[in-house]
Amino acid sequence: QIVGGVEHKKGDFIIRQAMDNSYYALSSNLSYNAGPLRTTFGASFSFYDGDHFGSMLWAKYNANIPQNYSWYLNTGKKTEINTFLRGEWDLCSIFTVFADLQYRRIDFNLSGTDKDFVSMARQNNYSFFNPKAGITACIDERNSLFASFAVGHREPSRSDVKESIKAGKAHLLKAERLLDYEIGYQYVAPKLKLSANLYFMEYKDQLVSTGKLSETGYVIKENIPQSYRRGVEVSAVWQMADEVQVAANVTLSANKLKNYTCWVDTYDNDYDWNPVEQTQVFYKSSHLTLSPGVIGMAKIVAEPFKNVSKCLKTTSFSLSGKYIGEQYMDNSSSDAARVPGYFTMALNASHKFKVKDNSHIELSLCVDNLLNNKYYSYGWIYTAKFLNGADDYIEQGIYPQAERNFMFRISYRF
Repeated sequence: QIVGGVEHKKGDFIIRQAMDNSYYALSSNLSYNAGPLRTTFGASFSFYDGDHFGSMLWAKYNANIPQNYSWYLNTGKKTEINTFLRGEWDLCSIFTVFADLQYRRIDFNLSGTDKDFVSMARQNNYSFFNPKAGITACIDERNSLFASFAVGHREPSRSDVKESIKAGKAHLLKAERLLDYEIGYQYVAPKLKLSANLYFMEYKDQLVSTGKLSETGYVIKENIPQSYRRGVEVSAVWQMADEVQVAANVTLSANKLKNYTCWVDTYDNDYDWNPVEQTQVFYKSSHLTLSPGVIGMAKIVAEPFKNVSKCLKTTSFSLSGKYIGEQYMDNSSSDAARVPGYFTMALNASHKFKVKDNSHIELSLCVDNLLNNKYYSYGWIYTAKFLNGADDYIEQGIYPQAERNFMFRISYRF
């Protein structure tokens, strides 16, 4: 059980908003192996009971409001039953096939009222069948190929349901569906490991923000019929020497929405901003929010005293670099919403001191953003249009990341 809350002052009031959450879970699994066949059956049950509530602790103009007046209370209850059967079968010395069959049942119930006194009464039930299958071909002791296909589903979150209720669109919410196709190659040698993976993740009814708002200003997510993430992942690990290892990976991808309609707040003019009906902007294709097309990492790890000093053999150093390509703060793909790509480096050093046979103390130092780059990884953007022909109003906010920073840690393991 987790209970938490926050108190803050709003004008002439002091209010407390809090949550009281309880979570119960039970799981089990059974494995059976017979020669070339390996199987596992599993089942789990979970129940979440969460109260969201607010109290008015103080009011400047009381008007006979009792102390700790209960302002609002709504409850979310989520029950989930999950079963799966997983099997792996060695067809011969070269081919291995696997299958994974999962069934999920989710019952989600909301009740009570929210802080704007809107009723949250809603019951959503979902049943998902998620199959996955694949095959691996070991060409020889160093080379192998694999291919797989999977179906996945995801139900709308509590916030998605809550805001859709306020917009009167809860009955339109659908679960997301994903079809995932993957094919890959792996090479393994004593000092070198290479892998490449090509993936096609095709979404149906993905929930995204469209810019549409409810009458009380809440963001409404809607199901988009078609979207995808398609790309290739390449990674390599090289044991350059007994004391030095180099690793790197890169992902190149296209992450798109198809036939996407964005809703933009519109006003009659740019002088007194009288709101009118939102403007629809249609995109045949646009970028998914916060989905960079390029992600890369390189790292070198060294244990320079591993073979020359007994007391220093557990000393290690690592230097890593990470690159995140440009991405967008919303689904409009506009220049104003673009988050520039950025590169950061980190330096780590650690040393272990043996205390007893099964315990040790480890000292470590991390220097993050080693080059002291100034960058931001996320932000928000607001756009408004005007019927009188004035230029669009654009307001932006960003979340700058820390400049060069240090962290020292001491840990004891036993």
